[in-house]
Amino acid sequence: AKKRVTINGGGSYITLNASGIESATQGEYLTKAGHYGRKEKASKQEDFPNLAPETTEPCSKFRFS
Repeated sequence: AKKRVTINGGGSYITLNASGIESATQGEYLTKAGHYGRKEKASKQEDFPNLAPETTEPCSKFRFS
């Protein structure tokens, strides 16, 4: 997910990308926090580690009982 990540569930979603964060729900939207504040937009680019390349299916089949 180099450009965008979207998580969907139960009629709600959150999308994260370089331009911002978008969230929506068909129901009630609650936020719980000991402190909730707003600041100016971020100016520092975060360095994220490289993720492992996409994995493939294993060559062998394993039976579980």
